Amino acid sequence: MSIFKIFNRNNKKTEDRNQEEIKPEILEPNVCGEKIDEQILKQIDDIDWGNFETAYGNAEKTIPTYLKNIYCEDAKIALKAAHQLWCSLCHQHAYISSASLPAYEIIRNRLIECNEKLKIELLDIIFGFASCSNHKTDDIKYQELLSKMTIKIVNDKGIFEKYTQNQNDDVKEFAELITEQIKDYS
Repeated sequence: MSIFKIFNRNNKKTEDRNQEEIKPEILEPNVCGEKIDEQILKQIDDIDWGNFETAYGNAEKTIPTYLKNIYCEDAKIALKAAHQLWCSLCHQHAYISSASLPAYEIIRNRLIECNEKLKIELLDIIFGFASCSNHKTDDIKYQELLSKMTIKIVNDKGIFEKYTQNQNDDVKEFAELITEQIKDYS
C-alpha cells in the first residue's frame, strides 16, 4: 500500500465520518453493551486518563470508552471506536498525542485477537504511531514521547513481521509499512 493510497484511504475515512456528522471533540462515545474481560477493563481503568491529551483535548472522557469499545463484538461499534482512536491519538499521521503511549499496549493486545477489518484499522493507528515516532523535534517532552513509542513498537517487531505474511493485502501492507518505519531502530 503506497503512502498515496493510505492518504486517500484516510481522507475517505474522514469524509465518510464527516458525512455521518461525527465530531470527536463533542462525541459521546457509544458504550458497548457486552461484557468485556475484567482484566482488560482493569488495565484501561487503572490509567489516569486525565493526565493525558488527545488531538481534541483531555483524554479522560473519550479514550477509555473508545478502548473498551474496540473489544466490543458489535463490529460497527468497534470500527467506529477504532476510527475515533485514529483521529484522537495519531491525528492524520501528523503527530501522536500523549494518550497514545498508555493506549498502545491495549490496542496492540486487541490487534492480536480481532477480525481482519478491525485489524486493518488498528494497524493503521500503529502505523501512525510508527511514522510519527520518526519525527525529530526540539520539544524535549514530545521527543521523549516519540522515543518511548519507538521502543514499544520495536519491542513488538515480531508481531508486525508476522502480519507481513498475512493473506489480507491491507493487513500485509500496513505491517510492511510499520516494519519499514522501525527498521533503523531494530
